[in-house]
Amino acid sequence: MKLIKHMIFVDVDAESKLMINSLTGTMDEISISTYETLVAWQKLDVINPDTIPLTHLYVHLMRRKYLVEDDAEETSRKEEVLDARIASKVKPL
Repeated sequence: MKLIKHMIFVDVDAESKLMINSLTGTMDEISISTYETLVAWQKLDVINPDTIPLTHLYVHLMRRKYLVEDDAEETSRKEEVLDARIASKVKPL
């Protein structure tokens, strides 16, 4: 599994950031150390957590749909979002 590319990070304060999954709208407040881990993981094609805390982070990311098998899965998720927008006839502002 790998991290989605559709992630946004917003500074909350000196010690935390807001992580947003722009495909689902999921938001999580994370520590700076977690942010640094995620930045490193964004460069990997496959994430292999090697400690219990990193495994817990990995499972959380999977549950919150921040992880995909590959780029094709992420593209499919994005297309689902766009198709839902078209089906609901939402018009751009």
